[in-house]
Amino acid sequence: MIVLPAPTVDDYPQYESGDPIPPSPYIDLNVLSVDEETVMVNDACKTLIATLEARGFAVVPVRHRHRRLFGGGFHCYTLDTVRTGGAENYLD
Repeated sequence: MIVLPAPTVDDYPQYESGDPIPPSPYIDLNVLSVDEETVMVNDACKTLIATLEARGFAVVPVRHRHRRLFGGGFHCYTLDTVRTGGAENYLD
């Protein structure tokens, strides 16, 4: 078990006064595990990255700017990566 320090103000964007910031500052603990040693982490979360690297994880920093505004982390928006059927192109 890894107990992470509380995120600092530098670990997530600060929005102008009055803008909604619904999720917890701990939303970036929601990482995506690629395998037993590799995790994808928001590149803005320097405290989290340093802590995971110090524990031997290979960290893949990925830009994820609006996660607090929309209320989701890497695991949340990649949850549906296994589907029945074949590969499809959703961009055409």
